[in-house]
Amino acid sequence: MIWITVVSLVLFSIVLASIIEGLFHQFILHTPQRKLFGGKLYAAFDKHALQHHPEYRAEDYHKVPTHHENPISLGPLMWPATMLFISPIAVPLFMWLGPVALTFPITVTLYYVMYEIVHWHMHFPRADGQPRWYHKYPPTKNLFDWFDKRHYAHHMIDDTNFNVVIPVYDLIIGHYTTDYTKLPWGIRRRKAKAQAKSERLRQEYAAKVGKE
Repeated sequence: MIWITVVSLVLFSIVLASIIEGLFHQFILHTPQRKLFGGKLYAAFDKHALQHHPEYRAEDYHKVPTHHENPISLGPLMWPATMLFISPIAVPLFMWLGPVALTFPITVTLYYVMYEIVHWHMHFPRADGQPRWYHKYPPTKNLFDWFDKRHYAHHMIDDTNFNVVIPVYDLIIGHYTTDYTKLPWGIRRRKAKAQAKSERLRQEYAAKVGKE
């Protein structure tokens, strides 16, 4: 039945969009890519990791935007770049399923729009200090608070919560948390490996010095 196909495409699209978001956030926005594409991607790292994060940390996480506020949007080229990136999947799906396959790019587009809206609202409260409409209803307020708590943790510990919208990628790599005072399992495991490697290198060095 067609509705099963549509639902399956929606779920697939959300999972893929989450993974794309997480990879882009971790390896472009938080990793200085000086060589990839001739270093053109370094500007994204500079704008996000070096400018956006220090400016919106701790008590400055929420603040009313001013006329000189640096834009926090991903920019006008991000959506077409995303569509181009998913085209190797979207085109075969369209050839196989026909118009119903449009569910895939439409869902990814809505995910992108959700990112932009939620990210903006996380950092910028209304200038008049009043809550936005969705704060009036417990389901939407609780949902936004969940988004906001995860992203706040990301601004406190850059290596957590690379997903702003749906944390599929974060759950896969073990970087999901709603409490920035507690490191998620993925980061703890990485630190344990790094400490074990350092200890091994120290022991090898000590053994080498002892033989001399």
